Amino acid sequence: MEIRAVEADQLNAELEKKSSILLDIREEYEYEDDHLESIHIPMAEVKSRLKDLEQHENIIICCKSGNRARAIAYMLNKNLSNTNISYLSGGMEAYRQIYAQKQ
Repeated sequence: MEIRAVEADQLNAELEKKSSILLDIREEYEYEDDHLESIHIPMAEVKSRLKDLEQHENIIICCKSGNRARAIAYMLNKNLSNTNISYLSGGMEAYRQIYAQKQ
């Protein structure tokens, strides 16, 4: 399947779909500082926890800037053939910047 980038301004709409989950791969200290409702699995643990993810139909991966998420998206795309894999383009930084502008 093709890996898709989700733009920050489209994340909320994507997550409203019942079959979509957000996978936050940031380190614990990053996640504790700021996070959205998500499954938290630090990047180094993702490969060993594939079983926890294979039941999901659509996974959107996020990190701070999008770079780690894009790398994990490629790995998950190879290992979870029945799952649609996306990543948050620009990461939480882009999402928070858009959210701050709307307030």
